[in-house]
Amino acid sequence: MAPKRKAATQRAAEKKARTDNAEASKEESTSEVVNGRQWALFLRGLNVGSAARVSMDKLRSCVVNAGFGHAKHYLQSGNIVFTAPEDMGAEHVSATLVAALREIGLEPECIMRSKEDLQSILARNLLSDIANDDSKYLVHLFNEEPESEQKAAILEPFECDSEGTVMFDGRELFVWCPNGISKSPYFKLKFEKMVPGNMGTGRNWRTLKKVRALMDD
Repeated sequence: MAPKRKAATQRAAEKKARTDNAEASKEESTSEVVNGRQWALFLRGLNVGSAARVSMDKLRSCVVNAGFGHAKHYLQSGNIVFTAPEDMGAEHVSATLVAALREIGLEPECIMRSKEDLQSILARNLLSDIANDDSKYLVHLFNEEPESEQKAAILEPFECDSEGTVMFDGRELFVWCPNGISKSPYFKLKFEKMVPGNMGTGRNWRTLKKVRALMDD
């Protein structure tokens, strides 16, 4: 092959390679962008005390690798917001996340709320008349609404204790701890025994507001 023709062929091959690489990069960068429904994932007991520990970067990557987009986190305690396809139901999203998290060594209970769910919680604000400190005001999030007898068992410790006020509303338990969460009956509740398979997890009001705000960034 003549030198000029060989050089032209090489330049053409290099141009094609650059084009192919650009397309691959484009696909990789846009594969995480999903126009759909926004969700918040709250993991129970992550990075608390001697519980399971994992970096938030690793957790975000896990969520993205599972096929979801726009993953962002707040704090180190397992609060992740992400976007899922609009036609992907909550159960499908949860099952996909559980499978992905197991691949990185976690056995999580995935508690999720949609953007609309979080907005509803913040709008309801059931104890707003007495809760004046976001760090002492929390909401316990269940995946399913507890049975009547389970609710009664959870509420009972508060009936004869002045260290807290609680109110159930569907899948949420609103809790006001005027002297701090550690001094409230809430801190002593054994959800694993009281609501087996549906333990849920609690987040204070400040965290819920911050997580909701992440969805607008």
